[in-house]
Amino acid sequence: MPHVLLIGGMTEVLAAAARLDIRLTVVDRPERGMPDEGRAVARWLGLDFLTDPGLLPVLKAIHKEDPFDQVLSFGENALQLAAQLNLELGLEPMVPADVVACTRDKVKMRAAMADSPYSVPAQHVSTVADFQAFVQAQGYPVILKPERGMGSYGVIRLDQFDEALLRTVFPADGVGEDYMVERFVEGPEFSVEAFSFHGRHVVLNIHQKAKLGEGWANPYIEVGHVGPAMLSSTEQEQLRQAVFDCLDRVGLQEGPSHTEVILGSTGARIVETHTRVGGDRIAQLLQLATEVDVFELTLRWFCLQQGEITQPDIQQAAAIRFLVSRPGRIVAIHGVDEARRLPGVVELVLNCAAGDEVGEMIDSYDRLGHVICTAATAAAAEAMCRKVVDEIIQLEWAPVW
Repeated sequence: MPHVLLIGGMTEVLAAAARLDIRLTVVDRPERGMPDEGRAVARWLGLDFLTDPGLLPVLKAIHKEDPFDQVLSFGENALQLAAQLNLELGLEPMVPADVVACTRDKVKMRAAMADSPYSVPAQHVSTVADFQAFVQAQGYPVILKPERGMGSYGVIRLDQFDEALLRTVFPADGVGEDYMVERFVEGPEFSVEAFSFHGRHVVLNIHQKAKLGEGWANPYIEVGHVGPAMLSSTEQEQLRQAVFDCLDRVGLQEGPSHTEVILGSTGARIVETHTRVGGDRIAQLLQLATEVDVFELTLRWFCLQQGEITQPDIQQAAAIRFLVSRPGRIVAIHGVDEARRLPGVVELVLNCAAGDEVGEMIDSYDRLGHVICTAATAAAAEAMCRKVVDEIIQLEWAPVW
């Protein structure tokens, strides 16, 4: 029976491990507690895996008595740690640390893509002068974003020089985040879920994104995904070629990937890629549409060396839409029971309640809930999601003075 050290106890992974008879040692933050779905968990360690200096000695002691076969994580902030722990424990990582590092750092990924026909001009910037030099060469508009950002946090579009804003991004004392500037590409954005088997890449599904748009504090927050994306066969092939080129250039040979691509007027352009399953419940959308459980597929391939597949058939469409709002205090929430009874509604989750005060939408973590719907077509699934969040769920508000 394989023994896996899992960094971060995701419910879906625990369930998949139980089905596959894989033993887990789970390291997760103490406040999360032992999960209910812990049938496969041999031991649970309540340690902050990002900051606790005692983590490695504890894991080495366990490994000596009860050896691990692999260290895995499905969380963005622990991918690098998992790769490093494999090396520290004398294990061969399925995804090497340098590959993870290349995808975690947006500038490194851009360097790997430098001569690709699917790349976007970009560079590291740490001062206003750096920024000005880039736009002098590339022109406006541009996107400025943290090099290791997540959840759409800190993404800024500039159509002209804005000294006041740039001084907040690049403070005079030099203390701040590392940023990357890139040329803006106009066009719809897609996420491509893929899986690699010894360097053979397979597209699992393509989802189209929806974003908040202008008029919000952060217009780049993602508020919806639908798959399969409504694309022609030619457009699908453009995305497939761009993603496979990207995965080859960053060196990914094994496992899941989540790649974001814009289909612009001059073709597909890579935004970023990750050596993990997509967030925002995309794995659930993927399973609803194709019956592929990508968490189980990953465990099968990494731990049991089995499960290689070809591109799956689409069984139905699946969409998600997130609930967002302007600032205020929630007085009451109406329509929840009605929405849950609608045909095609698979899941409705609210992260808010009457009495909550809601601030500006700054990043993805500020969204108030979501609905997942299935239908025969992507357009119908997306329309049902929109109906739920725009018409049926009603938030009653009071101003916050």
